[in-house]
Amino acid sequence: MVTTHRHDDQADWRRYRRLGQVVARRLSEDLQWHNRGGDPLRGRSGDWVLRTPDTPDTDPKTWTITDDEFRATYAHVAGDVYERTGTVEARPGVVGEVIETLEGDVRVGSGDWVVRRPDSPAIWVVPGDLFMARYAAES
Repeated sequence: MVTTHRHDDQADWRRYRRLGQVVARRLSEDLQWHNRGGDPLRGRSGDWVLRTPDTPDTDPKTWTITDDEFRATYAHVAGDVYERTGTVEARPGVVGEVIETLEGDVRVGSGDWVVRRPDSPAIWVVPGDLFMARYAAES
């Protein structure tokens, strides 16, 4: 098993701008969930559960984020809708590598991307199709 830490080779990372909106709700109790790859993950009471506006709460495209990360990376639009803000660094994942996210360990699958906020401990894995819809390369 290959585990990735925050200090990977900087040459592999590129900057991307975050795109799109989400529907967000604050968790009032802990939430256990699984990503598309079947990895068991957890959100804690006070964290946020997010989804794209066109997906139901039960869809595997739903995910959690800590309150600090949410407040640093989303801007309120209206009601329960928030805009994704800021930039991140990302690189193509290595199949089988394990990323230590704030929600739990995630095994990288084919086509997945590893994303991080350089000024935070947050690092996560995004399936390739979702990465292309949610991030734009900075020039």
